[in-house]
Amino acid sequence: FCAVLGVGMALCASWGLAAGFGVIFTPLHLNIPFLLVGLGVDDAFILVTEFQRASQKGQGKTEAMRTAMRVGGMSIFITSLTDFLAFAIG
Repeated sequence: FCAVLGVGMALCASWGLAAGFGVIFTPLHLNIPFLLVGLGVDDAFILVTEFQRASQKGQGKTEAMRTAMRVGGMSIFITSLTDFLAFAIG
């Protein structure tokens, strides 16, 4: 639930900033929430899975979170970078 809430807040903030800067809202912008939810929730699944994997190995909560961020963070960085490049290219 928190992942979807975070994506929703980011969407509201970005649409608010875009409106403030005078960006014209088109029907294509209606696809953005689905893209953001798909990408944002996927990242949350990666972190939760890595946290559970580290916890099952007997690590404490703090150490499991460090491991999840180190292992899952690299995966999230690479997928975010490739998504950015794909959208930037066209």
